[in-house]
Amino acid sequence: NFRGKNLQEIKEIPPLSTFHPKHEETVNTVLHRENLTTPEGNPIRDFGLIHWRAEKKGMDYVRCAKLIAKSRDLMSNGTETKPSFFIMTSLNSDPKKMWSEARKEAANSNAPKALQMLTKEYGFLHFSELIAKNGTIDDSVDVALLLVWDLILAEKASSFATCTGNCRNKLCKQCNYLGSFAMLAIWHRESKNKQSMQCWPS
Repeated sequence: NFRGKNLQEIKEIPPLSTFHPKHEETVNTVLHRENLTTPEGNPIRDFGLIHWRAEKKGMDYVRCAKLIAKSRDLMSNGTETKPSFFIMTSLNSDPKKMWSEARKEAANSNAPKALQMLTKEYGFLHFSELIAKNGTIDDSVDVALLLVWDLILAEKASSFATCTGNCRNKLCKQCNYLGSFAMLAIWHRESKNKQSMQCWPS
């Protein structure tokens, strides 16, 4: 449980290399099926990732989804070919795979439409949807496992954008619950000499 921990405390959490190898194998299986890595997890094509903590009260999910798509386009500028992008979010088409607070805030909102826009209209990949579609896991998976897989996915991404307390982008903060997971992911990427954006570019 990372809630309430400061960055120093987060840095004391064991590195991803201490996770059971089967968790990285799960991530590699999904990435390989999308032709992003070899079966062993070696990169074939770059991919980006945008992190969205969609648990904020009164959020306009559709507005935030449009901002995410704009951020993706800005992150892709200057690349010879447009990379694939994952959306890492607390939203899920299956409410059973959402944290209780995210499920509560998304109820009776335009969250389902926003998630569909991201995956269908804007072409984002959604990891938990892919593992379900590919039969990598079944419906009995512990939601906590999604956190582990998200960390591994964030570490492997070529580019990564999230929203932290250091972000000065007002719209980014309006769209995100500012928890400690963002800094945890950033620190793990730093341990692999990878840079991260603490604000969605806009």
